[in-house]
Amino acid sequence: MWSLILHGGAKEIDPEEEEAHRNGCIKALEAGRAVLAGGGTAVDAVEAAGRVLETDPTFNAGYGSALNSDGEVEMCAGIMEGKDFNVGAVAVIKGVRHPISVAKAM
Repeated sequence: MWSLILHGGAKEIDPEEEEAHRNGCIKALEAGRAVLAGGGTAVDAVEAAGRVLETDPTFNAGYGSALNSDGEVEMCAGIMEGKDFNVGAVAVIKGVRHPISVAKAM
């Protein structure tokens, strides 16, 4: 048995944006669930869910990232596998579409 929990950020969501946020989270959960249902690893499921959020401009991740004071996108991502405590992370990374995948490769 497995479970998957995610969140799409920590901010107050305007009522007119709630549906987009909910739909994006559902798509991310579906991507992660598909990996787990297919026998994939938890880390692969987290990466799949994260990539969906990073592709959706609704979220402050990947494509939808907020700009810094210089008008540039700098992103951070981290991923951890708890059984063996394998960890990968990136900070202030630029020029990549999916920082979660870079973190996983670390």
